[in-house]
Amino acid sequence: MDDLKSWLLTAILSGYATEAFVGTSVATEQARAEGVESGLVSGIWAKGTTAYQVLGLTYLISAQRPQYFYQDDSGNQYSGGALALYSDVTSETERAEGVESGLVSGIWAKGTTSYQVLGLTYLISAQRPQYFYQDDSGNQYSGGALALYSDVTAEQAARASAISAEATARANADAQLVSGVWANGTGPGQVLGMTYNLTFVGGARPQVFYNDASDNQQVIGLATYNDLSGYVPKGGVQYGQTWDVWTPSANQVTNLTLTFTCTSGGLLMMSAGVYPFSAQPSNGSSSNTGSDVNLILDGTSVYDDNVRSATHEDVPQLVGAGTHTITLRYTANTATSGWVSQRAKLSYFFIPTE
Repeated sequence: MDDLKSWLLTAILSGYATEAFVGTSVATEQARAEGVESGLVSGIWAKGTTAYQVLGLTYLISAQRPQYFYQDDSGNQYSGGALALYSDVTSETERAEGVESGLVSGIWAKGTTSYQVLGLTYLISAQRPQYFYQDDSGNQYSGGALALYSDVTAEQAARASAISAEATARANADAQLVSGVWANGTGPGQVLGMTYNLTFVGGARPQVFYNDASDNQQVIGLATYNDLSGYVPKGGVQYGQTWDVWTPSANQVTNLTLTFTCTSGGLLMMSAGVYPFSAQPSNGSSSNTGSDVNLILDGTSVYDDNVRSATHEDVPQLVGAGTHTITLRYTANTATSGWVSQRAKLSYFFIPTE
């Protein structure tokens, strides 16, 4: 009995000792683990399924930077690479600010109506610089090639040449307009334009604008086909002529006359001329007024000219049916000497239009 008690006591005492030892070991391990875990690089808070836990952080001597290590879900461990120092960040900030200040385009005054230019390169195929920009959605585009200074100067030269060529072409074209200036001289006026006037006096007709010798703009109406259609000959055309020679004296009046009869109205063209047989007589000096030549149709003067030597005129008139008398009247001036023989010629051409 005593032996059994002794054995039981020994067993109980041994068990207490073992429990005490185990309890001490667990407490010690727990304290150690807590110390280690509190110093780990990364915990697992909010890690989820999209990240890995960082297990270590060491200092890479060759790079003189800290480096970190992580483990994937299969237990594979990897080096994440070296980390930047604070001095690296400040240096990069300074470098970036310096570079950005020299970029192709900043954003000053960009507003909402333009895009920022991001790049400028040299396009080998075009041998021109080209630029690139980015819209507000982040899409990047090529803006195309830019002109060189030589392109600008070449365009200036080409434009100057084109302007000169156009001026020459315009001058040539203007010369072919209604009226050029060829043989214009000081007598005729250049025709500036031709229009069709619906309200012209006498009925709608073309009208011509021109500058007179004083550069005043004038306008004159032209005949239309309807105007001229009434003058188309309808048979019975007549013509006649006469001439005479005489030696005038002071104040002498000489008449040369033609008479004709027409059965209808028409256009009468009269031609009259007086010519000296020899040089201008002495009475043609600047101290005298010259002689008077008057063309008279049916008692009414249709042409009157004070001449010094020769004169010749063609005078048209519209006449009605009947007998008409054409008279060339020559009135000598007051000179009493120096007269030479004068030749006078009178003719007519009549075209019936009724």
